[in-house]
Amino acid sequence: MKNLQSRTNVSLGVFRNRTLLFFFGVMLVFCLTVGSENAEGKSKTMPSEEQLGQLVNAAMLDFAIAIKARDFTGFYNNIAEFWQKQTTKEELSDVFKTFSDQDIDLTVLQGMDPTFTQEPYLDKNDWLILQGYYPTQPSVVYFTLKYLYEEPEWKLIGLNVNVKEGSIPGGKSETIPPVDQLQQLVNATML
Repeated sequence: MKNLQSRTNVSLGVFRNRTLLFFFGVMLVFCLTVGSENAEGKSKTMPSEEQLGQLVNAAMLDFAIAIKARDFTGFYNNIAEFWQKQTTKEELSDVFKTFSDQDIDLTVLQGMDPTFTQEPYLDKNDWLILQGYYPTQPSVVYFTLKYLYEEPEWKLIGLNVNVKEGSIPGGKSETIPPVDQLQQLVNATML
């Protein structure tokens, strides 16, 4: 898929009458193999709003680059050591093969700010849970990210990315005008 220059008119693939929903299989295995106790360091300090955005953007960009390159080495190197013990980069590549096969280009998210749909929180294991979306069009990129505090920083331990065709939650549904109206708008703007 070609990288688009306009952030407001991002096309993330062909999603006719379908919703892409991929749960991260390794995370399922991870959740089944890990008990309720967290063996790593705990931090009850919530990152600042700016830091939360940086965590999401860094994880999503690493993920986008891995999909586009069809190589999860960099992504794997940036996840929590705790999670690395549960999976391999090859397994990550297999889990997200559908994203790569459909040429979904999430690198268009670079420079965009995520919107949180739920207040970030620490769960009973002191894992940081971040849920939200990127306001791309015509499809919206939803995410749920889980982080574990591994001294000295928060590290990714779970990822769920869902690309849905449709409008931004709570926003107006926008449609692209027909070609003749677009031509008139361009002509009027250029004059």
